[in-house]
Amino acid sequence: MVTTKDFCSMLKKQGFDFFTGVPCSILKGVINYLSEAPDIPYVPATREDEAIGIATGAYLAGKKPAVL
Repeated sequence: MVTTKDFCSMLKKQGFDFFTGVPCSILKGVINYLSEAPDIPYVPATREDEAIGIATGAYLAGKKPAVL
């Protein structure tokens, strides 16, 4: 089984450097980990379309975003 830390490390190794999404119980562990990690920006969104907009802005600013 893949741990939350391993999953987030894999995403970082793939170049993802900005995270956003709508909090949910399924991704609770990942979101909590990202929220507490000082080197990984996570911006919570209130709706899915808002998360896409946040990720688009991050991309235009030179980041490689992931939407959770």
